Amino acid sequence: MSKPVIDTIAHRLRPAGSQKIETGKDLANISFNDDAFTELFVTEGGACFPILVKWRRHAKRILVFGQSAISNRDGLTLPIYHRWTWSDDFPNATCIWLSDPTLHLSETLLGGWFQGEPEHFYAETAAQIIANIASLCDIPTELIYFYGSSAGGFSSIVMADELNANAIAEIPQINMTKYHVKSVTDELLKHSLKCPTMDIAKEKFEYRMNIIARLTQRKSIPNITILQNVNDNIHMKNHIYPLLESLSAMHDTHTSLAHRRFRMELFANRGPTGDGHVVATKQFTLDAIRQTMRDLEVSLGRQVQI
Repeated sequence: MSKPVIDTIAHRLRPAGSQKIETGKDLANISFNDDAFTELFVTEGGACFPILVKWRRHAKRILVFGQSAISNRDGLTLPIYHRWTWSDDFPNATCIWLSDPTLHLSETLLGGWFQGEPEHFYAETAAQIIANIASLCDIPTELIYFYGSSAGGFSSIVMADELNANAIAEIPQINMTKYHVKSVTDELLKHSLKCPTMDIAKEKFEYRMNIIARLTQRKSIPNITILQNVNDNIHMKNHIYPLLESLSAMHDTHTSLAHRRFRMELFANRGPTGDGHVVATKQFTLDAIRQTMRDLEVSLGRQVQI
């Protein structure tokens, strides 16, 4: 049986010795140490959101790393922060890593997509927490970048849309109902969305599970960069092509969206078993993130130092 992709790049769980703070969503009394890791445990709506922050007092932007699916839960202690070792690759950004609280709902969950609970969409809450952190350092939402791969790419687009910010999504799912590892979504339906079948989940939560449905309903498109593996045939067919078609239709219908930025970078890679649902090299991804930042900020007339 297929397993969900796991990000193996920089996949140590978390930094040692970080400051730990428990707080509410407003973050009014939080004080970060400069250029140091702080682990926040933000409680909102009955859920605890683990967030790792590498605060930089003079940062020009915020880069948020999302969480992908994990391959198994054996011996794994949550929270985990994918790519936390990349902070030094972006010295002029406050870097933030999100660990998906959805995975705390059951030890059998391998992917959460920040879906949360039936009455609490965790992705929207996480985005608002990021906005509150940004306000502490006076960084506008147009300079917030959400990056993630696979499930993390899905949540990055959702959160960027929530804040009218920027998404950099690598091999993302666009429509969770078409995710190819049925055992993973079955567990999500059972423990997160509390739905017995996918058809019922689609009826109740399509806005949360399908990015195209969300963007169409909101008549919104965040700035999006897609990094896509051309060998990932399933995701190209079920996720990327439908997204491109929907974006084209939305631009034709809503001329106010014409200023939004969309770009795609393609690469070719295969995993050890020949699977195409794998990420690019670290250098490719770093270059793509930096180029996205540079192009946007030049367009905004800002002096760019990545």
